Amino acid sequence: MYFSRIRIKPDFFESPALSTMVVNQLKSVYGAHKLLWDLFPDQKQRSYLFRGEMDTDQGRLRSLPLYYVVSPKPPIENTLFDAQVKQYCPLVSQGSFFHFKLRANPVVAKKKEGKKNSVHHDVVMNCKHDIYQKLSKILGIEPTNSSSMKKIIIKKGTKTIGNAIQQLDTNFICEEGRSPLFSYINLQTDKCLHEWLDRKGKKEGGFQLSGELQTTGYQSHRISEKGKNAGFCSVDFEGKIMVTDPKKFKDTLFLGIGRAKSFGCGLMMIKP
Repeated sequence: MYFSRIRIKPDFFESPALSTMVVNQLKSVYGAHKLLWDLFPDQKQRSYLFRGEMDTDQGRLRSLPLYYVVSPKPPIENTLFDAQVKQYCPLVSQGSFFHFKLRANPVVAKKKEGKKNSVHHDVVMNCKHDIYQKLSKILGIEPTNSSSMKKIIIKKGTKTIGNAIQQLDTNFICEEGRSPLFSYINLQTDKCLHEWLDRKGKKEGGFQLSGELQTTGYQSHRISEKGKNAGFCSVDFEGKIMVTDPKKFKDTLFLGIGRAKSFGCGLMMIKP
């Protein structure tokens, strides 16, 4: 396997119009997906993982895209990208600890009446919907969609909402001056994301979480090229893990975790 650090070539900026067009294309997850695939022309199906970040170390006034790629073959040279490539053979053993960074697409599968296969729901949105439903039941609101329930709940006022949340969770304490609804939602969505990654690690990832887990950068991505409603959400995880199954863990490092791997999710980056 190979680990690559990929940037736009400096001389590409000699043509301002062309460089602006490419940078704008790379801002889209689908655009990045297409341009990076050009580095692996012999692949009919994607076999690499990547993670995109904004690079501020190129001595320019604006940040530029930077990509980390794990692949079974090294990327080819082309006119757009510079690639720093090295062989990737991480040494892992049972009980090893690593710090990690992961951008993932956390989803939960649910059965839906009238459909043969389960439907995948974004973990954060699913958690919020469950909270709105439970609060609606306590407050005597007719359960509908999340957006409508949220608006009606907010109109009930801070004190009423706080009392309703106490009925859901007697251990919840809201900091003074903060919204009890949004404080509770943030607390619960962090918990749901923690549980999602914990399940993934124990079931198929070959690792378990160790210590505090940070969840940041929740973002919605539209993919208009794939259809009107096509898209996904991503979350950045960062923390510490312990290896429980070296073979499964290597599969996680090489093959990724979760969905939307074609669009920059699933690559777990580690360091001792």
